[in-house]
Amino acid sequence: MSDNSSLLIKPERPSLFAPVALIALVLVGMLGSDIYHGYRQHHALGDQVLAIKKSVTDARKVRDQFDALVRGVAELAGNGNDNAAAIVASLEKAGVKFKSSP
Repeated sequence: MSDNSSLLIKPERPSLFAPVALIALVLVGMLGSDIYHGYRQHHALGDQVLAIKKSVTDARKVRDQFDALVRGVAELAGNGNDNAAAIVASLEKAGVKFKSSP
């Protein structure tokens, strides 16, 4: 009987190292991917902010030029120029607000 017990092979306990290492590797890969994509999005948003700031600056310049033009036309209309008065009337119909000179 002792011969039979020595012939029985006890199954080895499976190692947990390989599955745990694989899970850790996948998690590190996912984290790295998320960091990379976040970095790219951060810089893309920064570029968009710069483009918007330039657009706002350009729009402000155009608005300042338009305001100066409107003030000049309003001044001409105030001095009795009929054509300037017609322009002021059409601008008022379009909803342009006239500010007094600074």
